[in-house]
Amino acid sequence: MRKILYLIIIVITSLSVRAQNFSKWTNGCYYDTTGKKICGLIKWNIPQRSILKGDGDRILFKDSVNGTRQKIRTNQMRAFVVNSDSLVVSHADDLSDYPILLVAINNTLKLYICLRENNSSTFGVNGVGLSYSSTDRRYYFGPDPDIAVELTRGKFIEVMSSIIDDDDELVSAIKNKTYRY
Repeated sequence: MRKILYLIIIVITSLSVRAQNFSKWTNGCYYDTTGKKICGLIKWNIPQRSILKGDGDRILFKDSVNGTRQKIRTNQMRAFVVNSDSLVVSHADDLSDYPILLVAINNTLKLYICLRENNSSTFGVNGVGLSYSSTDRRYYFGPDPDIAVELTRGKFIEVMSSIIDDDDELVSAIKNKTYRY
């Protein structure tokens, strides 16, 4: 009975729904390195952690539903917009493997989210196995994505108070540790 309960819990957690689904073709625009806005359909898969280092990240772009698919690498663009989500490309050294950042708060001091997919598999009996997938979120802050720094527990109160300094009630809740890292 216990094994069945564990199996049900594992299956339910592996079928979790993500808040943002970028892996479908969606209306959007990207900005090339000169700032030119190019609109069409965009598809982006959250990059997976891997022991093999890739060459950054990319999006797929089509100018129309029946258009040809193009790979647009991060060195060919500054940012892209899908639905109401704005994503920017960072050229910071420590973000070279995962250079695409979701803009969470767009104030003078910005809050970014770096998304990474974690996958693990367990092998079962007779070829039947289970796999688990989760999205790892790392938070970064800075005036622009090229000089973004990772938000740590030790700097949380100071940095978040600066990012949302226009909302006194929220700032006091962070300083009183109502909201924590």
